[in-house]
Amino acid sequence: MTNEIRILVADDFEDWRVRIRELLSFRPAWRVVAEAADGLEAVQKAAELQPDVVLLDIQTRRSCVPLWKPGQKHLCKRRGRPGNFYLL
Repeated sequence: MTNEIRILVADDFEDWRVRIRELLSFRPAWRVVAEAADGLEAVQKAAELQPDVVLLDIQTRRSCVPLWKPGQKHLCKRRGRPGNFYLL
């Protein structure tokens, strides 16, 4: 098992996604595995890629917040560990 933390970044502003990805790149064990431009795409990619962490802009277009409930972690489950959503 690797110590790598797989991250999905979701924000409707590409500039913010780029900045977040750049900041995360300073940590060798953190790897951005995908980006999403809106909430629906974030939920789809989270289900497909099973990242450990999803950084989600709460005010993004096509927000998935109505689809997501606090404590819900099944969209990001990998290697038997629950994933985590962080709303920005």
